[in-house]
Amino acid sequence: MLPANPLFVETILTRMPVGLMILDGDGNIARTNPALSAMLGIAPHELQGRGWAEVFMAEGNNLEFNQVIVDVVHNELEFLSRSVPFVDPAGSRRELGVLSCFIRQQDSVAGIVLLFQDMTELARMHDAERRIYREKLRLEREREEALRLLAQAVAHQVRNPATVIGGVAGMLIRQHSGEPALGRMLDVIREETLRLEAMVAEVSSFAAISAGVLHHVDWHALLHGWAADRLAEADEADIVLHACTGMGVVYPDLVRLLLDELYDNARRFAHTDRALKVTVSVSHEDGWTRLVMQDNGRGMGRDSLPYVFDPFFTSRSDGVGMGLCKVKRCMMLHGGTAAAENVHGGGARFIMRFPPRSASAENGDVPPPENGLR
Repeated sequence: MLPANPLFVETILTRMPVGLMILDGDGNIARTNPALSAMLGIAPHELQGRGWAEVFMAEGNNLEFNQVIVDVVHNELEFLSRSVPFVDPAGSRRELGVLSCFIRQQDSVAGIVLLFQDMTELARMHDAERRIYREKLRLEREREEALRLLAQAVAHQVRNPATVIGGVAGMLIRQHSGEPALGRMLDVIREETLRLEAMVAEVSSFAAISAGVLHHVDWHALLHGWAADRLAEADEADIVLHACTGMGVVYPDLVRLLLDELYDNARRFAHTDRALKVTVSVSHEDGWTRLVMQDNGRGMGRDSLPYVFDPFFTSRSDGVGMGLCKVKRCMMLHGGTAAAENVHGGGARFIMRFPPRSASAENGDVPPPENGLR
């Protein structure tokens, strides 16, 4: 059994690595410990026995810190957990975690215990991670925009010559229909021209992808509407929607586009001896939304995985390789990410992560719900 004597309790309070402040029923500081004084930069004798408002509100600084204590004291917010900035008398800024609990006697509050954790280093690490992420996102956006402009220029420069070549080849085929050897060569020219025209169309489609307008959406309504449209086109497939709930702020047209591209990709790589099954799920964590599409197809080669979102990368002789590139662009315009992996036992899984409400949404630029959007 632990010894219950005052010296033992005093030793624990003194050596606690977290800051301690106990307020009595009148709001006076009844007890602190050395860790708290070190965090706040205020000597113990300047805290002990004084009203908390006298200590912290006299200078009018640290409004967020003071507001937390006000919320706890006046609103009796027990087990409140907040992270707030605090600037000590020397001007040093810290990030403090605050946790409250109450000492009650019968139906009245006899005292309030506030625990403080120095979160400064953790906050700096999080800020550094956010800066790195923003820089990575900026570079990705620059790369994607450069790729879009290049695609736009290439499509413009190639489209007209390809159309002319295809037209001339068709005319020559008709004029020399009685010459089999020449006809075969002209057929090759026409087929390759048609393939080039298809590639130009895909590149033009990629270059035309733009953000549009952000909307509040109900994931359930958005995904069920998309699934119904696709199943109406291909009834041999099986689309399963799992836990597709919650609200989001997205570009709905881009979400439908990336779903279409992923679904078409699944159909292209489906097994010929079994029905295609596609599962779509939505989950939410720390403000982020995770949209996952998984299929039971042939999956992707291990060596191919790092490049599946790159333009013109394809393992099919008749493919263009722009579908998954479009998916990545849609996610870039959302400020999110796209990843791909193989499923154990067969199939592919694509994970899209949408960030918390975008800057446009936070600034009030999102129109109200309409036409089935929530």
